[in-house]
Amino acid sequence: FKDDLKRKIGKIIFHKTGKKVKFENPDVVPVLNIPSGKISLQIKPLYIYGRYLKKKRGIPQTKWFCRACRGKGCKECNFTGKMFQTSVEEMIAFDAMQMTGANDEAFHGAGREDEDVLMLGNGRPFVLELKSPRKRTLDLKVLQEKINKKYKGIVEVRELVLSERAKIQEIKSACHRKLYRASVKGKENFTEKIVRKLEKTFNNCLITQQTPTRVSGRRADIKRERKVFKFQVLEFNENRATFLIEAQAGTYIKELISGDSGRTKPNISDVCGFLCEVEKLDVLEIEEKVAGEKTIL
Repeated sequence: FKDDLKRKIGKIIFHKTGKKVKFENPDVVPVLNIPSGKISLQIKPLYIYGRYLKKKRGIPQTKWFCRACRGKGCKECNFTGKMFQTSVEEMIAFDAMQMTGANDEAFHGAGREDEDVLMLGNGRPFVLELKSPRKRTLDLKVLQEKINKKYKGIVEVRELVLSERAKIQEIKSACHRKLYRASVKGKENFTEKIVRKLEKTFNNCLITQQTPTRVSGRRADIKRERKVFKFQVLEFNENRATFLIEAQAGTYIKELISGDSGRTKPNISDVCGFLCEVEKLDVLEIEEKVAGEKTIL
């Protein structure tokens, strides 16, 4: 009975719309509830893969709801429901939702940078998931131009292509190496001896990091081993220095430098013999090759 009913309904839909049945991975699945007579649609999301650059500090990657009201709106967040006015996610998603008529979205990045960190170079891979789109065709070149024009000097997208859900897992599980530039301030002055010691210690160095105190409330408190592949002091003058660091995905660079009260070992502050803290941090490159292959530097 069910198969016969599906064939009859399928023929009606075909004659009215001219759309052929697609049994594998369909875009839309009509669901008929016979007792109630109601019809609902299960609409496959659209997935857009690309890379983004963040050229201005103070912007988180994704929407950050207010901790006090959890998005409802209160005095703490000026009744916006958010900790930050906007995010990379919202800037990229807005026009895509307008062009497709999607009723919601989800943003999936290959890792994330802190809100005060720039994302430069070749950009960070991401997948934008558009839920229940009313239009399944869109000009990605036009979308890219809209986003880049509207948020010039703030956020830029490139290499936009239609993708599939499997791409989310691919970018989440990939072992990206990342290249950072860190502007650092020390409690004491850097010297040639300290610089040489830093470069000797942290080139091809294995470190242990316990979840940083600044994110301990949001992430499991565990210890992880991470690899620092390359470390170079680009310049130093009195108590300020600039480091170039190539590290394994998931390495907490700020804590590598500060030590986070001993939660990262070894760390740059301990090797220097005085506390060092990041003033500015930029992601310069994200490599798509897995660890063990040729490095960026």
